Amino acid sequence: MNSNLKNILQKNIEKITGSKIKNFNPEGDINSQIRIDSVQIIELFSVLENEFAVELPLSMMNVKSAKEFIELLEIELNNKA
Repeated sequence: MNSNLKNILQKNIEKITGSKIKNFNPEGDINSQIRIDSVQIIELFSVLENEFAVELPLSMMNVKSAKEFIELLEIELNNKA
């Protein structure tokens, strides 16, 4: 897993939610670690799409772990290259 992508994801989640994520475990259930509502998820997608100039598939909204999200993000970025 790309640690740079993990840091970018965590930074953007913290910025959008206004909450610091302590002990962020990419392997764990993302919903139990952070409190993010549906509007914030859309905002996160928008920020990531703008940052990486890529369109993320909506199916990524259903992932259970940050690790899975990051792996899918890596695939999308590799497909773009």
